Amino acid sequence: MARTNQPLLDELTDQQRASVLEGADAIKHLTDFRRRTFDLWMTVARGVALLCKVADRPGMSRKARKNLLKDNGYGTLAEGTISRLLRMAEHETAIRVWRDTLTENKRESWNSPTSICNRCPAVRQAITEANQNKAPRTRKQKDAMLEIQKALDVIGDLAYGLKDTDQRAVIKEQLLAFARQFGKPSEPIDENS
Repeated sequence: MARTNQPLLDELTDQQRASVLEGADAIKHLTDFRRRTFDLWMTVARGVALLCKVADRPGMSRKARKNLLKDNGYGTLAEGTISRLLRMAEHETAIRVWRDTLTENKRESWNSPTSICNRCPAVRQAITEANQNKAPRTRKQKDAMLEIQKALDVIGDLAYGLKDTDQRAVIKEQLLAFARQFGKPSEPIDENS
């Protein structure tokens, strides 16, 4: 294939670029027709997977995935649908084997990424394992220090604005008591500063 106006896509093979284009065409068909087939969704899933692989490389911006998907005809997809399509692309063989065991009626009605991710045992297992392996969300220490510094700045500004010296003394005593709770036992807190 010839070069495109998107240097990131030029890194893909001809077959991969064709998959991206086929996926974008499939999205148009998904919105045009009432019956959304599994094969159309899988075509979209393969295109999404390729674009996300390109966009998620180190050094790319946080919005690279969103922009790359939008620029290539995938902008109408919601975030949740994109993550389900990625799961479908990752487990395509297992999904096809599972679909072969279904009745014709179920096979025709369980086509969407949501249906497949909710019902296919291989995908359900992958989602469960991914959730178990996730580290609990914790606030980064740098962010916590920034928040503490902001709060201390606000307290300092408010205390400085107090004209009543007794109120200032109360605030100072409360801050010292708070500092004692977090100070090391061997570190004396200078109350004169």
